[in-house]
Amino acid sequence: MPELMFLVLGPIILAALIYFLPEKLTRPAAIILQLASVAVAIRVFSTVKESGRLIVNIGNWPVSVGITLVADQFTAVMLVLMATMIMLLLLFDISQVSVDRSFLTLFLILEGLLAGVLVSGDLFNIYVLIEIATIVVTLLILFDIKKRSIYDGIFYIMINMTAMTMYLFGLGLLYRLTGTLSTIALSDILAKGYPPKSLILPFSLMASAVSLKAAFFPLVSWLPKAHGSPGAPSSVSALLSGLYVKTGLILLFRLLAIFSLPGSRQFFMAVGIITSFAGIVLALIQTDIKKLLGYSTISQIGLIIAAYSYGSSNSQTGAMLHIVNHALFKSALFLAVGIIVEKYQTRDIRRIRDVWRRMPGVSAAMILGMLGVTGAPFFNGSVSKYLIKADFADGVLKISLLLINLGTVLYFLRISRIFGRSVDPYVTGADMQAASMQKQLANMNIIRTEPVKKLIVLLLGSMCLITGIAGGLLSSYLFDHSLNMSAEVILDNTLTWLMTLAVGAALYRVSARYLHKLQKLRLHEPGFNQVCMALGAYLAVMLIFLLYQNR
Repeated sequence: MPELMFLVLGPIILAALIYFLPEKLTRPAAIILQLASVAVAIRVFSTVKESGRLIVNIGNWPVSVGITLVADQFTAVMLVLMATMIMLLLLFDISQVSVDRSFLTLFLILEGLLAGVLVSGDLFNIYVLIEIATIVVTLLILFDIKKRSIYDGIFYIMINMTAMTMYLFGLGLLYRLTGTLSTIALSDILAKGYPPKSLILPFSLMASAVSLKAAFFPLVSWLPKAHGSPGAPSSVSALLSGLYVKTGLILLFRLLAIFSLPGSRQFFMAVGIITSFAGIVLALIQTDIKKLLGYSTISQIGLIIAAYSYGSSNSQTGAMLHIVNHALFKSALFLAVGIIVEKYQTRDIRRIRDVWRRMPGVSAAMILGMLGVTGAPFFNGSVSKYLIKADFADGVLKISLLLINLGTVLYFLRISRIFGRSVDPYVTGADMQAASMQKQLANMNIIRTEPVKKLIVLLLGSMCLITGIAGGLLSSYLFDHSLNMSAEVILDNTLTWLMTLAVGAALYRVSARYLHKLQKLRLHEPGFNQVCMALGAYLAVMLIFLLYQNR
């Protein structure tokens, strides 16, 4: 099917041609291509929905040795989501002076690489595409070169390439064992009955690398650096958080399905819950608003992998729907925060106040995104979280989900202080500057935001509400999973959210005064050697656990 090849090669070819176009034509050309990509992605989704999984053998080689493109229904949904989100991000940046040929080239190449990762039917081709994408992402992090950005970019590329070397070792072991790296052929070969112990080492090597790409605890320190780097434009932060980090999750989904190792799902369910709680704690102690959103992404990623690993139809559909929802509300938040930071010239959450009066449109979009991520009634997060918890029979899992929601409410209550004028007296140093800061804020006027930027963030924020109201239709249409949220269920979810909000507000008032005491934890950033040691320890724990489960 040529449409799949277009989604991979189209952006890359246009990126190569951009340098031959006049400067004034580069942006319109990129937008026109994205409109075409959205249309093609929708066509691919329609075809998959009608005819089932698409398999394209390039050059008519056998599946086990040739280049194969595969698109199932979830992949097709992700292709539509990716094309649409990148079109919105390009429109968001359309008026930026810094968006030149180099930026558009890198952005479009990354889009083609991400599409290739999604549809590739060969684990080695995925490795090559991810490695190239790592280089492109590093260049985007370094796009506006600053001293901190250089460190963030070098750290990102070094630790990700180290992890993917482990992935490559796992591929070698798997190829030696099975003679193929095709995802289609592997599913059939491994289903015939390879001894589980022979698969543990290759799976663990590959899954450990993918765990770092997806930012599972304790392999998380690279993500806030990359997503919150001062040299990365807001659209890049939104792309990395909303789409790029999901490639690690999706690849792990594939590995779990291909290997089907006893104990692997239990391991990643535990890792997901731990990751969620770690992301909450680390988000609460941040003063950099972009880093806070980065750690929030880590928490939501943990929730997604825990839900998918649980293995029920409801929880897995909820996990996939939450990936879509997360792309919407986290992109809205990152873009809105980017506008705020640009106008206030600071990322210190303690120094950003009175945003609602000065930037009402951006504030409204941000609040809609916050309601989405906290699972407020009628917002998209409430639908996916309802599906996630629908089959949870274990009381520990139900309590964990409630605590994760409570933690999410807590750190967004902290962010919400930027909308008012009052200075938080519990943060070190803020009380000494309160009087002068209040006087400064009182004299500030309403800030004018570019209409296109305001429209994009409002659209993304509104989508959090629209997709929540139409959650049942989306679940049925996108994933063929019926969802019947009765009035009783909606009432129960509403009461639970309101109680969580009330408890969160009370806890925040009590805990806010103690946040500054965790400053040492906030300032401690694991270096390259420490992250490598954590990666080795993570691999060792996974090996021991799986060997014990398959003894």
